[in-house]
Amino acid sequence: MVYVPLHLHSVNTPYRGMMTCEEIVSRAAFFKMPAVALTDRWTTYGHHEFYHLALASGIKPVLGAEIQHTSLTGSDGLFHLTLLARDNVGYSNLTSLVSKHYEKKDGRYVTQEELVLHREGLIALTGCMLGEANQSVLHGNLGREKAAVEKLVKIYGGNNIYLEIMNHNMEKELFVLDKMMLLSKRMNLPMVVTNNDRYLDRDQQQYYSLLGKMNGEDDPKDSDEGISEYYLKKRQDLEPYFYVVEKAIDESGKIAERCDVDLDSSARIDFSGGLDADQSIAEKCERRFLLKFHNENEKKKAGCRIALRQELDCASREGMAGFLLFLSSLMDSCRKSGISLELMGSEVLESCVANILGIVPLDPSEHGLVFESFNSARPGIPPQVELYKPYGTRERFLLILRSFLPGHAITYQVVREETSLMSIAGRLSTLEGLDADLKDELINLLSIEKRNDSLHWLLDNSDRIKTLYNGNSVIRKIIHASFALQGRVHNFNLNSSKIVVFPREADRLVSFMTGPSGDRFALLDSGEIEQVGGWVMIVQKLHFLTAIEMCVRAMNGKNARSAIEEGKREIEKLWREGSLDDERTFELISEGDTTGVYLLESPGIRDLLKKIRPADFNELVNVISLYRPGPLEGRLWQKYLENSDNGEQILLPHRMFSEILKDTRGVLLYREQVREIMRMSAGLTGNEAVFVENALRKREAGVLLSARLRFIRGAIESGIEENDAQRVFDHLLRNIRFTYNRAFSCSQAYITYRTAFLKANHLDEYFTALLNSTSGVHEKQKKYFDYLESIQKIVFSPDINSSSMEFTRSGSGIRAPLNYSNTLDPSELESILADREEKGEYPTFGDFLVRMSQRLPMSSVNGLIDAGLFDFLMKNHTAMKEESLEFYEKHARAGEFFKQRPAHNRTKKERKESQLSFFDEDEND
Repeated sequence: MVYVPLHLHSVNTPYRGMMTCEEIVSRAAFFKMPAVALTDRWTTYGHHEFYHLALASGIKPVLGAEIQHTSLTGSDGLFHLTLLARDNVGYSNLTSLVSKHYEKKDGRYVTQEELVLHREGLIALTGCMLGEANQSVLHGNLGREKAAVEKLVKIYGGNNIYLEIMNHNMEKELFVLDKMMLLSKRMNLPMVVTNNDRYLDRDQQQYYSLLGKMNGEDDPKDSDEGISEYYLKKRQDLEPYFYVVEKAIDESGKIAERCDVDLDSSARIDFSGGLDADQSIAEKCERRFLLKFHNENEKKKAGCRIALRQELDCASREGMAGFLLFLSSLMDSCRKSGISLELMGSEVLESCVANILGIVPLDPSEHGLVFESFNSARPGIPPQVELYKPYGTRERFLLILRSFLPGHAITYQVVREETSLMSIAGRLSTLEGLDADLKDELINLLSIEKRNDSLHWLLDNSDRIKTLYNGNSVIRKIIHASFALQGRVHNFNLNSSKIVVFPREADRLVSFMTGPSGDRFALLDSGEIEQVGGWVMIVQKLHFLTAIEMCVRAMNGKNARSAIEEGKREIEKLWREGSLDDERTFELISEGDTTGVYLLESPGIRDLLKKIRPADFNELVNVISLYRPGPLEGRLWQKYLENSDNGEQILLPHRMFSEILKDTRGVLLYREQVREIMRMSAGLTGNEAVFVENALRKREAGVLLSARLRFIRGAIESGIEENDAQRVFDHLLRNIRFTYNRAFSCSQAYITYRTAFLKANHLDEYFTALLNSTSGVHEKQKKYFDYLESIQKIVFSPDINSSSMEFTRSGSGIRAPLNYSNTLDPSELESILADREEKGEYPTFGDFLVRMSQRLPMSSVNGLIDAGLFDFLMKNHTAMKEESLEFYEKHARAGEFFKQRPAHNRTKKERKESQLSFFDEDEND
């Protein structure tokens, strides 16, 4: 029989595994193993990726997990157990047990009762050195190891229990091995050899040791004498350690033969609600097409009809018609509820169908966007979409989403985030005791390596790194370890901005974490979510959208929702298609006067705006794209400016480039331009174009050669000389990694334009809304106060008679809110505003005391004095406090009842420090 590794930890066991799923499968294929298992610690994260990689390599995937459970014999502590799924029922129970780990408030474990409840279809190995049987042996609890195994036999049945044995040259393992051999004979249970594999080969042992130290944990299993043996071994590596029990090596292959789980899922989310989605979307598009294009000329109308038919065919072919209808209805319903959603990231941005259905506001044909497909992973599985929404609308949005997907649970995602090379180097520097200055310098030097994951590249391109590397052995060790650990150190975070929807049938394939508020988070990455038929929607809040909403509401001057919607429609005419050309807006942008403008606030992009001086929406999109990491690295902005100066003297590899790159001044800036070049020069579209584009990006030698041959052959068939075709391909190869997604930049630029428009044309209303949308974010508010001061726009201090709950327009300036200094609680604010609404303003401080003293304690009144809300009376703060004290004492002696409330828990000093001192003296209204 062959040996199959049945106890492996990948990078999905943080700081205890160094192997990626791809590496595990690749090494198993190299060793010609028929099967290999993945058993990360209380997680199934990566199972779907591992499953499909293994099948693609001709290797049988065995799916399991190392779980942690309470004692089966009544002792204290938590113990490990290795569980393998025998079939689909077993996998469903495995995911349930993993999920149970995260439902406890006092730790991660499952109970004996939960093991019994979810036992069917599982094979149990007794675990590593932290298994209960092994721990009983090590602690001299005679007979308890047998009791623990007997309990497992009772739960899973004798045919599904194996005594797990390991040997990493550690004395304690040899002691346990002897006891397990005796127990195996006494109970007639088979033993199985595992190795608790953590990394690929012996050479990585030193880096694995550092990985554990980075986490600040000392695992009792990882002593110095055994840590060098935790690499992924083949049978020949294990035989010398188990020559007495060689049959236990064979048992691993027998177990693998018993395991047969099918993770392929045909489950899909029904977005159509039972309707004929293809017919429904065609009818809806036809109605909206007639409304949208009734005034357009016949030529444009005919071109749009052709594009529409092609996209509808694509939607039908990819099973996306129902999803597009769902997305359209969701966006429409949110708008009617006062939630302005902005679609920011998805292939849908390039679709004219999405534009006609109101999913995206910009017409792709007007903005150089090239539609290829909806990029469905498989028919019926929608692409991930990213939405921006205003603040404070989350619950309403979720209610609407649930109403459109009845019966589908709304879940969130556990996101695996890779630790950066700089962060790894910083933590290793601390472990090695590197001097603080050298540590900072090393991290700064490594930051230039963000897009080049080669140590050789770094040494060739940084003389200082080379000097440090050759002259300091500690730094050399840190650099080597940082590169060795890059891509192997991860953190797993609960991300509630990633909303996940699964088909009803998919729950058995997924394990979940339970968040602090009881929400479920799926233990899957985005690719795995697609594999089980799920869909990811990223929903981010953006205070600029909140500011736009508030500003539009203030300009309309009404509060009723219908009135707001009516006002919005009138104002939004100013930035609909064909109206993105306001001169004052582009004058403001080109001068770099962009404080308060979305994406244009940083000094770097303001400097770029002044150099390029964009005069239309297209150039605004270009500037936003040029100021992205890829284009910045390629210094495309410099080429953009140089080509502007050179006029007609721009050197391009082929004349067809001049038309395609006309709008970007001869610079290959967008992925859409790459697609257009491939189509025009080599006739590449669809899957062929995707293959060549991916090959150009990944630059893998074998695949790249195949892509070059396809491109050259297509170009020659299109009438292009071979030498010219080679130059075009080389130009794409050199520049494609600097290109950016134009559709995404267009969506961002649309928000940018609106914020700039409001600032240029309605500054007072816009900055009032902007200050309200950043309430509590003092750093942002300070920036906006400084700007308003620089343009001599007055921000008036809070006033007991004029301030409301928010910043408001006040004459020629802006009035701060009543509770700007955080002196009062909400109920006290409501009391003041209700009294003022009923009885009018407070002419004197004494009048305020008479009217409000039975509603406010004296401490709150003094807080209002300190906050300057009575400064319009031109009275000394101390004198007013004395008046307040006298008033309260007088009425207290008279036996009148006053509301008593503890003083605000912030001291006067803290209130003063938290208040921003940017207010001018009061105005004369």
